[in-house]
Amino acid sequence: MLWAKKIGYNIASQRGFSLDFDGTNLIVAGSYTDSISFDNQSFIAAFGMFYAKFDLDGNFIWAKNIPATSSSSALQSVSAFSDGYYFNGTLRAT
Repeated sequence: MLWAKKIGYNIASQRGFSLDFDGTNLIVAGSYTDSISFDNQSFIAAFGMFYAKFDLDGNFIWAKNIPATSSSSALQSVSAFSDGYYFNGTLRAT
């Protein structure tokens, strides 16, 4: 292992579901309940989904938030392509 990164405060309410490599960076996707924090960026929502970018040394680059209305909403996979990122997931009770 080269590095590990703690994301957020409460491990029980944050889940990473997918990880992909875009050639120079790592993209992580998952879901959270209440809040999640990435270095200097935080999101607060009853339920939410996120995707975040880290460089190969584990340094945070950015994160995006997708608010949800149900705990069963989740980003389940992310794929990096030359023209961007593609996500697969579930939205419930929207």
